[in-house]
Amino acid sequence: MSCTRLRSWMAGPCLLLMVAAAPATHGGELSLLTWEGYADASFTRPFEKETGCRVSATYVGTNDEFVAKVMSGGAGYDLVSPSNDTTMRLIDADRIEPIDPNRVPGMHDFFPIFQSPPWLTKNGRLYGVPYGWGIVRTIVRADAVTATPDTLAFLWDPKFKARVSVWDDVQAIYMTAHLLGYKNTYTLTDEQLAQVKTRLVALKPNIRKFWGTTGEMGTLMATGEVVAGNSWEPTIVSLRKSGIKIVEVVPKEGRNGWSDSWMVLRGAGSNP
Repeated sequence: MSCTRLRSWMAGPCLLLMVAAAPATHGGELSLLTWEGYADASFTRPFEKETGCRVSATYVGTNDEFVAKVMSGGAGYDLVSPSNDTTMRLIDADRIEPIDPNRVPGMHDFFPIFQSPPWLTKNGRLYGVPYGWGIVRTIVRADAVTATPDTLAFLWDPKFKARVSVWDDVQAIYMTAHLLGYKNTYTLTDEQLAQVKTRLVALKPNIRKFWGTTGEMGTLMATGEVVAGNSWEPTIVSLRKSGIKIVEVVPKEGRNGWSDSWMVLRGAGSNP
């Protein structure tokens, strides 16, 4: 059951950007379809205490999972947090509610690109609140290299046979496109995609596993089952906290950025 108060704050769906100010008499449940870590107790518990609305979360490992779950009916989710290469697929499918940015505290302080980003805007209406952004990190255990690599090509080195793990996502295509020198990794030609495929097939001997969550990648690296791959900040932070030295590679070929946004599914909050 969705929180009865959801409709009153559909204009500001990001849990981190606003906490309901009403007393805890509303009850209900707010259901999130999101990434691991995006429903952390440090902010969901204060929200629950303030509103009486219980927060539940279902985690996904790829953006394709967002699309599949939403397109199959949404399964009662209220908020989703896909990345910017996926948001317009949901908007075009008419599965997302538009929002009023004037009712989102602090949005006027966002970087200009995040105030009305093209990946959230259609026909002059805004369909989400940008939440987080960063870089897809390429990492390697310090005890597996003698010097910090400066190229993505190190992942293809035969000495890392069955010791690499990369995200089970289209990001593998973007990464390989960078390696091949393609500037726009999001609009590859058929010929470029064929070259990317050939290069990825060549990476297969080095792949131990494709990871689905940052926690999974952290465990693989911590146990030494894999020593290199790509991930996000939480993996690096958790590994370093556990005393494992991790080297971040800044490849000369470039790397991809990402941004995620909170979006309200159409029909969310319609139930009492």
